[in-house]
Amino acid sequence: MKVAKFINKYSIEVLEFESTQKKIEASYQDDLTFNGVTDAVIDVIKRKQERSESITEAEKNLLKIREQVDSVRNYQNNTLNNYKTLVNAPPPAISDMDEIVPFYNERASSIEQVWEINSNVPSKVRAKVEELKNSLASTDYIIIKYYESLTTGATPPPPDSNVLLSRQSQRNEINRLESLLS
Repeated sequence: MKVAKFINKYSIEVLEFESTQKKIEASYQDDLTFNGVTDAVIDVIKRKQERSESITEAEKNLLKIREQVDSVRNYQNNTLNNYKTLVNAPPPAISDMDEIVPFYNERASSIEQVWEINSNVPSKVRAKVEELKNSLASTDYIIIKYYESLTTGATPPPPDSNVLLSRQSQRNEINRLESLLS
């Protein structure tokens, strides 16, 4: 299960809960072994205390070290428990001129992902205008060829009406998009 810590509207820290728990526990066990304060060692010292036997300074130090190692583990577990369930939302459908930006709402027991739609993003609008202008340029030769032949007195066949309609449609779209930029 993914959990998250809310940082701000546009930023969260995400963890995989179970694997993080396992890492905390593995680190704890490593620390116990490295410091020589495993349960077997500490249990012997505690039994001596229960029987009111005196313990050495070294044994007292081992008890303090164990308290510190336990304290670190408890802190890590408490920190992990402050993370909340992450609820992801699928991204919405958008147009070519839009972009989506995830943001997050913090709730009592969860963090919800929400999508902000930025419509008519100027860089995307400009790119679309450029694409349409390039498309127009790619059919310019048809129109130029037609008018050149008219100037020579020849009667060329008129350009395909689909080409003319497409070019007009592209010009209309360029005008509409450029008005969005002003």
